[in-house]
Order: sequence, then C-alpha cells, then structure tokens
Amino acid sequence: MPMNNNSSITIDLNAILGGLTHLNTSSLHGFANEVVKMLLGRIPDHRQEKEWRLIYQIYTVVPPDTHSRYHDLVPKLETEELTESERKEFLALHEQMESYSAERLKLLSELATIREIPLKTVMQQLGL
Repeated sequence: MPMNNNSSITIDLNAILGGLTHLNTSSLHGFANEVVKMLLGRIPDHRQEKEWRLIYQIYTVVPPDTHSRYHDLVPKLETEELTESERKEFLALHEQMESYSAERLKLLSELATIREIPLKTVMQQLGL
C-alpha cells in the first residue's frame, strides 16, 4: 500500500512493515517511540495532543532493556533452567514489571476518561 504525503516521496508501507519484522525488540521499541514523537508533533488540538502523549507513555512505560531481559528469562523460568542469580534477577524484574503494569493501567484509565469510553475499549483500540 503506497503512502504519499505532501512531498514527492512515495513510501511502500508494506515494505516498511515487512522490514520491521526483522528488528529486535529493543530496536522496534525505539522505532515505535520515534513514530509516536512524529505524530505528537503533528497534532494541533490540545485534547488530541494529550491523548497522544498518554499513548506514548503507555507504550514506553517499560524501558526496552528491562522488557527484553524479562522476556529472555521467561522461557528459562518455564523450563526451570534459571540459575540462582537469574532467579533473583527475574524476581526483581517481575516486581518492576508489575509496577510498570500499574503505571500503564493508570495511564490507560486516564485516556479512557478523556475519550469518555470504557477502559476495556481503550485497551482494545490500542491492541492491549
């Protein structure tokens, strides 16, 4: 699906999306952050700007390195292959992830309030 903005550049969105599938989690997270920043810069309406800032925070509340390391350890936990130091690290990361989840829920709730729709609907809209 070619996209065309007001310039003479034509972009094949499917090619971009296909290329993104090859990025590691941290790089993909960084790319998503840059896209959200670009969107934030284009929204003139105050309410929409607040919504986009919340969406940005929702998607960036967990630092990429924490997210990656946590998800690296999950399979080892499931197969009971964690070393003692990895187990301690996982427990600390799990506690951090719970804290991030609570923060994300707070942000989602704020977004639902602004949009005047149920929290569950906001989560569905954002694919969460």
